[in-house]
Amino acid sequence: MLTIRRLVLCLGLLCFIPFFLPAREQNAIPNGAEDRFTLGLPESPWLIVYSTKTEAKANDGMSYSFSNGTKIEFLAWSWLFAIAGFLLIKLSRCIRTPNRSNMETEK
Repeated sequence: MLTIRRLVLCLGLLCFIPFFLPAREQNAIPNGAEDRFTLGLPESPWLIVYSTKTEAKANDGMSYSFSNGTKIEFLAWSWLFAIAGFLLIKLSRCIRTPNRSNMETEK
């Protein structure tokens, strides 16, 4: 039997799916490429990890440039799902389930 407590707990756990939703993009930029990995909603990720590689022709051959970075967005819609999930899990711990022994004695 699915109790209210289990339902609230499952909803809380489901809220963390959009929060940890991964996405990866590879974009071509002039003379190179950019690789971007995100966690969170695609429109508003909370974690962005990017890597950029560019190449240029120099007098003595090719010149390469690499850059990496990590960015955490604290003002993103993805955080609402994490907060809602956390609150629902806390709420599920506060909801009391009736004991079967108490229910049998009351009958």
